[in-house]
Amino acid sequence: MGDGKWQILKAIEKYGSLRAATKALGLTYRRTWGDLKAIEGEFGFPLLEKSRGGADGGRTELTPEGKNLVNAFDTLHAKVDMMMDEAFREFRQNLIRK
Repeated sequence: MGDGKWQILKAIEKYGSLRAATKALGLTYRRTWGDLKAIEGEFGFPLLEKSRGGADGGRTELTPEGKNLVNAFDTLHAKVDMMMDEAFREFRQNLIRK
C-alpha cells in the first residue's frame, strides 16, 4: 500500500465509482482492479462494496475497513510530512552553516 493506491481509494470515495476514479486519475480499470484485489489479499479484508446496474449505473463504495485504511494512511501521511518538513529545514540550515 503506497501513495498511488491511497489516491485510488480516496478517488473511489470521492466519485462513488471505480471507473470514474480510474478515469480521473488516468489509470486503467483492469490493472487498478487487480491492484486493489491484491491489497485485499494482503490485509485480509474487502476494501470495496460494488452495486451494479440501475438507471444511474453501478456504484463502488469503500467498506468500513476500506475507510479505516484511508483514514489510517491519512494520519501516517500527515506524520511523515511533518517529519520530512523538519528534516528538510535541518538540511537547509546545515547547508547555510558551511
